[in-house]
Amino acid sequence: MRDRLTPPRLRSGRRPPLRQLLPDLALGMIASLGLAPFDVWAIVGALLVAVIWASTVIIQVPCHGRLAAGFDRTIHRRLVDSNWVRTIAWTLRGAVAVVMATLWF
Repeated sequence: MRDRLTPPRLRSGRRPPLRQLLPDLALGMIASLGLAPFDVWAIVGALLVAVIWASTVIIQVPCHGRLAAGFDRTIHRRLVDSNWVRTIAWTLRGAVAVVMATLWF
């Protein structure tokens, strides 16, 4: 019975992935710096823009370059699929801007 109540990741003996711990560590570091809420949102917004730029430079631009040489169905699919990273990041960046505006005024 006790085994059913134990979370699966602990039953398996594996450690939780680092990506699950990173947000907690980041929030803890931000809290320890004593930043104002506006500053935290500004940092989040800047990180989202960095994700957008990185996706553009690392994935989008090379795909466009390859497509300029001629259509390739695989490259086109990668371009369309990877664009979701930028779409979601821009949407979140817009939400961050709204939050920052409400904090400012």
